[in-house]
Amino acid sequence: MPTANQIQDELDSKLKHETPSPASTLRASKEYRAWIAKGPKEPMVLETFDPGPLGSEDIEVAVEHCGVCHSDLSILNNDWGTSRYPAILGHEVVGRVSAIGANAKRLAVGQRVGVGWFSGSCMHCKQCMSGSHHLCTRVQATVVGHSGGFATHVRSHWAWAIPLSQTLNFPEVGPLLCEGVTVFAPLAMYAKPTERVGIIGTLSFLFSAPGWEPSLSGFPALSASVGQFLIKDVGLLGAAIWTCGEAYSAKENNR
Repeated sequence: MPTANQIQDELDSKLKHETPSPASTLRASKEYRAWIAKGPKEPMVLETFDPGPLGSEDIEVAVEHCGVCHSDLSILNNDWGTSRYPAILGHEVVGRVSAIGANAKRLAVGQRVGVGWFSGSCMHCKQCMSGSHHLCTRVQATVVGHSGGFATHVRSHWAWAIPLSQTLNFPEVGPLLCEGVTVFAPLAMYAKPTERVGIIGTLSFLFSAPGWEPSLSGFPALSASVGQFLIKDVGLLGAAIWTCGEAYSAKENNR
């Protein structure tokens, strides 16, 4: 049984000798494997699975790295009542495109991409047409009723696969596709450098802020809600005021 690394080595070898076609639908492997949860709170088991035919606008990604998010645990345990089993978790995916549907655009076989919490939407409603794809009523979560990234391969609509710069440290990119964008997007959309901002649930800030810290340099203060064990780290990242949710006390950073 080939490993994910062996599959990737085979892909790399092919890429050296051929020019990828945008309409390519060649599969990276005839066997797909994943860690599968059969029911709530059940241990995941490594098994083969059949992803079915590749959609005409979809792409397939040979997974290289996949982060672990608490939301994966919530889906595993059915904490939100929305889980569907068997479930393949993992939504902080980094890998190379291994197959492309006939009508997929922009991407090429061998290109490195990321896939986050969502992996598809209708692409024709008002929300999708205005750029708010995540608000589509038919948006597809990567780990609910869809096979996620704890697998050799994951699939998504081509528009939901994010091209990644070759300058990135790929093993560390995964969290940027989930908690990273969750923190950065509202700052970029609504905050101004002259304003004081607040961040609730700062674990994501800690994991992701080093990647975009220069963009925060103009903010006079960052306020954050954190757990006791994170207080020192939040201060080092530049938070001027923070609240410790565990101790219900305020701390001041005198930097």
